[in-house]
Amino acid sequence: MERIWRLDLRAWLVLGVLGLVSLGCETPPPDGRAVFLTVGCARCHGNTGAGESLGPPLEDLSTKFTIKQMNAFLDNPIAYAEKDERLSKWRDEYFTPMPKLQMNDPQRDALVAYLFEKHP
Repeated sequence: MERIWRLDLRAWLVLGVLGLVSLGCETPPPDGRAVFLTVGCARCHGNTGAGESLGPPLEDLSTKFTIKQMNAFLDNPIAYAEKDERLSKWRDEYFTPMPKLQMNDPQRDALVAYLFEKHP
């Protein structure tokens, strides 16, 4: 009986240590390319971001926006576009307005980093 008790104690100790170790592990940040594909960017901008009939090309983003501006735009595209003359012109050319995408802050940060890295 004592031997079984020791095995149970060891098992619980191992589980406890593993639990504590896992608390120190952070979830890795999302992959920007994966976010681009899963939230629907490719539907309008194409798989490579080259643009489609529904959305403009995503090239040279760093010459058009700062990272802060892009984050603000992605947070509320329609409201941001109303204040930005460049985006108002795109609205006349691309008839589908940019929708508000369902993503959390880490996903948005990863997407913006990917867009600025892929399309500087």
